[in-house]
Amino acid sequence: MDRLAGFLERRRWFVLAAWIVVLLAALAFAARQTDHLTSGGFEVPGSQSQVVSENITRFEGAQRDQLAAVLARREGAEVAAVRREVDRVGRIADELPNVELTPQSAASAKRDAASASITVVPLKVEGNRDQTANMAVDFRDELGTESRDGVEPHLVGQQALWAGMQDLTKEDLESAERIGFPVVLVILLAVFGSLAAAALPLTLGFASVTITGAIIFFLSQATPMSVFVTNIASMIGIGVAVDYSLFVLARYREEIRRGAEREEARRVALRTSGLAVTFSGVTVMLSLAGLYLVDSTTIRSMAMGAIIVVAISILAAVSLLPVLMSVLGRRAYARGRVGGRGLRRAGDGVPVRLVRRTARLRLARLRERHDAAVPAGDRVRAVDGLRGLPAVADTRAL
Repeated sequence: MDRLAGFLERRRWFVLAAWIVVLLAALAFAARQTDHLTSGGFEVPGSQSQVVSENITRFEGAQRDQLAAVLARREGAEVAAVRREVDRVGRIADELPNVELTPQSAASAKRDAASASITVVPLKVEGNRDQTANMAVDFRDELGTESRDGVEPHLVGQQALWAGMQDLTKEDLESAERIGFPVVLVILLAVFGSLAAAALPLTLGFASVTITGAIIFFLSQATPMSVFVTNIASMIGIGVAVDYSLFVLARYREEIRRGAEREEARRVALRTSGLAVTFSGVTVMLSLAGLYLVDSTTIRSMAMGAIIVVAISILAAVSLLPVLMSVLGRRAYARGRVGGRGLRRAGDGVPVRLVRRTARLRLARLRERHDAAVPAGDRVRAVDGLRGLPAVADTRAL
């Protein structure tokens, strides 16, 4: 660690520039990290359900999954508008793989439109679960939910449910990050009493999550990855990056208070807390690697995302953080106007414990949110039913 500290002191501007370039390059790809993620990945090879799924095609007319477009004709809408929507459903099916609107189904739907306010357009689905799940996401995006000439389209079926869950996952992730970062910032301000010092852990958390998102974007094009990998990477990334940076930063500030020079304080912080953070992170990565023993795309992809974000958090804590502390100079350890005498003693003694408590509170809020959305008796079955979606979701509209 002493050699690393010496290198960072000599090449701090080069290291900082390298991190900035990587972060800026990662931003565009991180914003698209969900483009190639799959809503499936829950199959367990060798299970009875998997055997049934593989052999169901032996029965004529049987389908693994049921999917249909439901067209709701509102007051004032004409029958011709419904029939145009049936044609549009057919065009979407022609453009996408693993789905087809047969001429018989289209003709039957157009005939029923003359006398019914709700028209069901059944779709023929082929392929495995992952293929049909991805197709349902694309079909749902193309179909939309906007009313056209008084006709509201909806996509229903198990895979349509997963498509709705994917959209909900993206929204929840964005909401969690919008709430999480300001809450952590307020706590860090209370701990350090300085905006510059409080911004350091958040900067590392943002960098770790963003770079991990870019890596996920590229990995998802080479191997199947579940949409839930983004949630795991964000949740673990923010917590681990903030936690690890606090270890190093707290030790640096402690050495400064003991009278050490800045350079020596950074060297000692890396030699002690930096080494502890490295071994702690490697242990976490090895533990997460045990999830690869579970033969499930969802579990393995979540393990991969967690391992990547922990690795980047370690690298940031022992390379980017010391450089930022060096660049900020006195502002990295001196208390600003935010902190007063009453906060100083608390800020010097409990930064790591306070952040860990914050993480536990965040997990508790997530559990309370889930418990409020899903009745106790239905939690086991919620993943397969509409109860897993909020009442306002368009998949539950009917």
